[in-house]
Amino acid sequence: MKKLVLLLMPLVCLSCQREPNKTAANYTSESAIERAQNKSLSKLNPYSVRAGQWVHFIETQEVISSQGSNSFLSKEWTTEVGQVEDLPDGPLITLFRKVTDYLLDENFVYEFKEVMQFLPPEVVNQQKFNPLKDDYHTFSKTLSRLKETSERQNEIVGVSYQNLQVKRVIISPPENVKKLPDCAGVSNCKLEGDQITYDVVFLFEDESTQRHTVEWLVSEDVPFYAGLLKQCTTSFVPVDDLRVLVKQCRDVVDFKK
Repeated sequence: MKKLVLLLMPLVCLSCQREPNKTAANYTSESAIERAQNKSLSKLNPYSVRAGQWVHFIETQEVISSQGSNSFLSKEWTTEVGQVEDLPDGPLITLFRKVTDYLLDENFVYEFKEVMQFLPPEVVNQQKFNPLKDDYHTFSKTLSRLKETSERQNEIVGVSYQNLQVKRVIISPPENVKKLPDCAGVSNCKLEGDQITYDVVFLFEDESTQRHTVEWLVSEDVPFYAGLLKQCTTSFVPVDDLRVLVKQCRDVVDFKK
């Protein structure tokens, strides 16, 4: 059985050789981004998990160039809460996951059963935490993924973080939820949540740069495992003599409360 430890994810050190310009007006820090993300995630209530809750996720990639647009579905999966047992040392949760990775085999569905236990609220003493560190990509995981997708023949010699913005917004539920007669129990068929955006800019040894814009939508008005409704990265990537716009997203497309 997996015992869930309620600790924040550590940051990844990039060992960059060049320091960002901290006096720039649009400069932000790694820690500021992580604080913003964890502040929003801490609004999600893990003790609201109930048997029967279900979430459907997809991962997509869209490539836009002067020659047109091309998009495809790379992965989709569902998370279903099978059982919740209220135990003295914290609720015991059984999850069932089904995953299809279209980049590996679109005809094969991976099925998993996972049992985890949240520590009781009185133990954590109302500390702010991110109990979904394995499910949600925190800042360090996002940064590592961006670094991997930015690999070129020349090395990354610096990184800076810019334009951090956090806004309280009204979010439209996924289309599949909106089609239901009662909008899956969503009040007025509208969600409140936090929109977090920031830029990650990599500097390469040839003095070229690559900017990635990251967006998160987090809402506490949905089932716990659907709380991170959207996570997208958008960037211009050089391909031969072209610069193409690449957008990769992880979205919640359906849920049951």
